[in-house]
Amino acid sequence: MRIAEHTRIRHIADKAWRRLNDYAWPGSVRELENILTRSAVLARSDTITADLLALPVNIQDLGTSPVEAEISSKPARLVTLDQIEREHVAAILDHVRWHKGKACEILGISRPALERKVAKYGPA
Repeated sequence: MRIAEHTRIRHIADKAWRRLNDYAWPGSVRELENILTRSAVLARSDTITADLLALPVNIQDLGTSPVEAEISSKPARLVTLDQIEREHVAAILDHVRWHKGKACEILGISRPALERKVAKYGPA
């Protein structure tokens, strides 16, 4: 996988391994590669931790952990897709300290696409 070629990642934490192992993997190996690549970009050390894994929540698993129970007990916040995208792009840009190359890699978009989104939504 490309993840090992261009990153400083050397380890995957035990809890992260368990989450990866417990996930049903309905997609292909590319799904795994994408999740690991994004986790590697977000990692601030040489270890991928469970909190960095952007695994979808299985419907069957809702309510089994305190975090999922808290999420399911909150009332739904009704917002537009544009608002969700704006908040997500802003959160990623903040996380990478406005390093647009890293933001593009995490978001899976090109630099011009990111520039259009920043222009559309304004700086966060």
